[in-house]
Amino acid sequence: MKDRFFQNPIFVESRPRLVQEIAGLNEALDFLHDWPEELRDIIHSAALRACQKAYASEYPIEAAFQAFVGFAKSANILAVVDAPLLLATSPVGHEEGVPA
Repeated sequence: MKDRFFQNPIFVESRPRLVQEIAGLNEALDFLHDWPEELRDIIHSAALRACQKAYASEYPIEAAFQAFVGFAKSANILAVVDAPLLLATSPVGHEEGVPA
């Protein structure tokens, strides 16, 4: 299965206090397909169509990204992640459990 990646990932709060990275069309499509049916609306449908068309190379990936961001904002699940904190979980070059 091919994947087309976004220029920058988007982070969404998929459950309370659980942040999920959406880095490309496969992840965006999975997320949109898993979205509860009772919460789906016209913005969800537009984002799903945009991602499907971009996956089929019929639509620009950047436009699909923007549609997904719009969906995340409207669903109030867009997460702001401080990348340095996210990536600083273990010091490079140190054994696990050994202080830096």
